[in-house]
Amino acid sequence: MASTRLRGKQAEQQARHQARAALNAQVRHWLLSLGPSVVIEAAKPLKPKLKAGETLVSAVEKLRKQIGALRAEHQHTKTAAPTIAEMKAAAAEHVSKLAERGKPRLIIEHGKFELRFGTETFNPQPDTACILAWADPVSVLKQIEKQIDAMPKPTLALSAQAKADKLAMIAVSLATLEFEEETWIEQSEVEGPAIVRRPDASPAAILGVIVSQRKAATSAA
Repeated sequence: MASTRLRGKQAEQQARHQARAALNAQVRHWLLSLGPSVVIEAAKPLKPKLKAGETLVSAVEKLRKQIGALRAEHQHTKTAAPTIAEMKAAAAEHVSKLAERGKPRLIIEHGKFELRFGTETFNPQPDTACILAWADPVSVLKQIEKQIDAMPKPTLALSAQAKADKLAMIAVSLATLEFEEETWIEQSEVEGPAIVRRPDASPAAILGVIVSQRKAATSAA
C-alpha cells in the first residue's frame, strides 16, 4: 500500500515538474520575443478578496471561465468583417490604383500616333483590368459595389477603429483577470492546496510585470 501511494505521489510530482518546466520555457520564450523597443515595469500588486463561501479553488475556476469567454470574444472580434462602407472605400482605392497602372503612354510625332499600354521591359501585354479601370473607372467601381452588396452578410462587421477599440478593451479586461488569477495561485502555494497554473497562463501575470512600448526620444528644439 505504501509503495503504491509513493508511486502515485512520484507520478504526480513528475507531472507537476514537467508542467512547470514547460511553463518556464514558455515564459523565457515570451521574454525573448519582446525585443528592445519595450519597457518592462513591475505591476501594482492586486489585493482581491474572496466572496462569502468562496474558496481559492472556486475563485480560480470562476476566473478561468471568464478568461475563456474573453478569449473567445477576442477571437470573434479579431475575425470581424469590415463594414460595407469600408469595403466600398477599399474597392474605390483599388480601382484608382488599377486605373493608374492602366494609363497608357501616348507617342505623338509628325505622322505618328501610338497608344502604348504597359512597358516593353516589365509588362509588354496590356492588363485588361487596368485598361478597363482607366477607360471607365465609374462603371468598374459600380460593378464591384454591386458584388459587395450581394455578398452574404457577416455575423459581425466592425469598422477598423471600432475593432481596434474593442480588442484593446478586451485586452485590458483579460489582463486584469489573469493578474487576479495569479494572485490566487500564489496564495494557494502558501496556504495549500497549490493550484496548478494553466499551460497558457499569461507570462506577464506570472512575472508580475507590465510591458509597454518605449517612447521615442524627442530631439531638442
